[in-house]
Amino acid sequence: MQNGTPGDVHPPQGSVQYANIETTEKVPIHKITVAHDQGWSRNLVSKAANGAPDLLVSNFSMAAHQHHPRHVHNNVGEVYYILDGRCRMEVGDQAEWIGPGTAVYVPRGTPHCVDTAEEGVSLLVIYPQGDLDKINKEFVEPDSPHRY
Repeated sequence: MQNGTPGDVHPPQGSVQYANIETTEKVPIHKITVAHDQGWSRNLVSKAANGAPDLLVSNFSMAAHQHHPRHVHNNVGEVYYILDGRCRMEVGDQAEWIGPGTAVYVPRGTPHCVDTAEEGVSLLVIYPQGDLDKINKEFVEPDSPHRY
């Protein structure tokens, strides 16, 4: 049977797409989330970008002295992978400064936030869900008191 036809045991697939961070649209994160969120996002793999039904990968970047507010995803886990720069990740009750080559797994339902200090950061954000609209994101108050 062809991919995605009735009775098929395999779900529909997205199309193969090569995406380059430098040529992908850079969107201010506050246009996707809330007004006080800081940084930029570039979708590399997603339902909107290439029809991926089961994966969302974006490049998230923050300049020096920016803050990605404390929030939680009650329906999915998330992975952050640091490409360049440094940031402070607060996940649950743990906080740590991390740099390139570090991966952080955030279990679903765990509050987390990101801050930068004197330098910015570029990282990959990976969700096991291709459709951004299906990722539950709730901002948590009070937000982290840390700002750099």
